[in-house]
Amino acid sequence: MAAEAKKWPRHQELVVHEQQRCLASPPDGQSYHPDPHVLFASDALDLDVETGPEYEAMLSEVYALELYREELRIAEQCELDTAIAFSLNDLEERKIWNPTQGSADEDEGKVALHDQVEEKPAPSCACCLMKLDDASTRRMLPCGHLYCRKCVATRSSMGVRDRSLLPAHCCRKEFPIDYVKEVLPHADFALYERFIKEKHWKTLDLDSDREYARVVKSNGCVQCPGCGIGVSKIVGCNHMKCCNGHEFCYACGKVWKTCPCAYP
Repeated sequence: MAAEAKKWPRHQELVVHEQQRCLASPPDGQSYHPDPHVLFASDALDLDVETGPEYEAMLSEVYALELYREELRIAEQCELDTAIAFSLNDLEERKIWNPTQGSADEDEGKVALHDQVEEKPAPSCACCLMKLDDASTRRMLPCGHLYCRKCVATRSSMGVRDRSLLPAHCCRKEFPIDYVKEVLPHADFALYERFIKEKHWKTLDLDSDREYARVVKSNGCVQCPGCGIGVSKIVGCNHMKCCNGHEFCYACGKVWKTCPCAYP
């Protein structure tokens, strides 16, 4: 007597059972992917040659189930893509209707960058070496040095009181007249301008000039006829040239080659 074939559920029941397992929501909320080989494990089914058509029909049902599962996956992905698209579109609409929100983020970035720039050490005044924390007090001179307003005022006022220090300068380059004007009182600035235009120290009528002349004479020196600065001859001839480039005769104090003094 031939041995009876093992019993197994009808293929329709297997397909329905697999569909229920696939569509059921797992506890962790993740998609369920059943292993098709479980349906046809050797310990679950024992097919013989006489069940060929039923076996093929079962495979067709499982293939259809796999297609259905793929359609579900595609549908889920489409829903996810649609949700992302709506989210991005909503963000762009908020930027259009509320432009201040986007600009606020940009302003925050600019403020952060500004803070980083301000963290750099403040430059120093080339004259007094004080830190110039306040940018409004910095003055860039033609020579490239930075001066504070106080030092610009000091150097400019020194030129008003001492003719030999005019014009106010740094590195042999004159201070911009606008810088001098903003730091000197109106009367001092008018005097400063007059001294610059006259270009001759002997036309001045300042107590400081008279005192300076006495000091120069008491030390056995002479004043340059071009700028009034004191000059002392240590050795050599009478042909002198002051620090401002004026040439004169040390013996008589006249401009060079305008006097009858003999040239040694």
